Amino acid sequence: MKNILLLVSYFPPDNHVGSWRWGRLSKELVKKNCRIHVISSHNKNDAFYEWNEFNKYASISRIKKPYNTSIRYNYSKLKSYFNFFDFKRSLNTTFKKAPSQRKYDELSNLGKIRRFISLLIDFPDFSWSSSKAYYYNGSQIIKDNKIDIIIASHPYVGCLRAAKKLSNKYNIPWVADMRDGWSGNLFSPYSEFKYLFKLLKIQEKRLLSTSSAVVVINKQLANYILCDKNKIKLISNAFTGIASKNNERIYNSKLFNKKNHINIVFSGGIKSDHNFYKFLDAIKKFNEVKGDFIRFHYYGKRFDMLKFYSNSICLNENVLIDHGYVSIKDIDEANSSADLLVIFGWLGRCSETYQTGKIFDYLKSGKPIIGIDNKNSALSDTIEKCNVGLVSSNSDEICDFLLKIYENNHSIEKLISKFNYQEINKFSVSETSESYLSLINKVTS
Repeated sequence: MKNILLLVSYFPPDNHVGSWRWGRLSKELVKKNCRIHVISSHNKNDAFYEWNEFNKYASISRIKKPYNTSIRYNYSKLKSYFNFFDFKRSLNTTFKKAPSQRKYDELSNLGKIRRFISLLIDFPDFSWSSSKAYYYNGSQIIKDNKIDIIIASHPYVGCLRAAKKLSNKYNIPWVADMRDGWSGNLFSPYSEFKYLFKLLKIQEKRLLSTSSAVVVINKQLANYILCDKNKIKLISNAFTGIASKNNERIYNSKLFNKKNHINIVFSGGIKSDHNFYKFLDAIKKFNEVKGDFIRFHYYGKRFDMLKFYSNSICLNENVLIDHGYVSIKDIDEANSSADLLVIFGWLGRCSETYQTGKIFDYLKSGKPIIGIDNKNSALSDTIEKCNVGLVSSNSDEICDFLLKIYENNHSIEKLISKFNYQEINKFSVSETSESYLSLINKVTS
């Protein structure tokens, strides 16, 4: 049996893609004769599993307020608090076009100085000081158990720092699980300041040099990770179970009762940096050619972003249907009833490395997928390798795809018949956990 100390920022019941990754992997690794000791933050995300379900196969320690010494974290919480009570604050109506790639340029000189100071105080990450709590809890677990390996999952880097310290103290190998980039991160504010960004890269290289291996979720991300490339191991995020061929089109009359429409489903959350703009532009063009025959069903938060942009391009108000934030069971039902599923890539720096976690549940659903992204992205690689649909950031190309679907009633079945299930099932957690177990055995041998 392998005893694993897992340091993560999110773990079930947190409703977060980082939580899904290690919730699924942990279950499978336990089946493969591993014992998991988890240290995670005590988050306030919406629970999507019962607590007791995970206590059956993993001992879980939670750290309360691990980031309470971070200037930027506390400022963000304070800002959110006042925004919540600012009832007179106008709704965001700025989503009339894709955002500029450098929001930093929109700050005043005073704003830039304040940001620089806060970043300097929190350097190299707002989570850096949380490593003390992870280290303390990790030490207690190591003293009480014979730990074979430490795995630290990023984000956030506080976990990585704690893993390094524990490894040095107790002579236990550690693995950096890089679900996202550090310096190569779309949202890194340090990229706005040349000197700080240079120091950040040095810090990343130093920290990762002490690990025994560095796991990344795709090859695009691997290009941005600053470490010995021989240490890198690709282990993707994954879905549970096995995907199988199913050419039947299922309609849930309670959800989609008009079969003459193309019913497209999106589930998850969006931000202004998501590339949903070209998709709505394509629907607008489709309507101008064929009429009002598309229904876009949205399951998630921040529907207002889509709504404001659709209003700005005068999209028919019947197109967008907001189902709100619902349970996973409801989402699975919607996916199985849809004609098409859509997923949005990201805009901006390092956007090609992002492989939205929802894509793996989409793959299992057996429905064609439209990925709104560039051809060089990790999301594009996944969709094209599995042959499950279209990837494009060109509204004309997306519109043509939708027109073909509408004009040929059997085109969806034809798309499904070409799915590459051998490639799809490589993203099953039973496969990815086997890769992880092989790495664990290699590092601890």
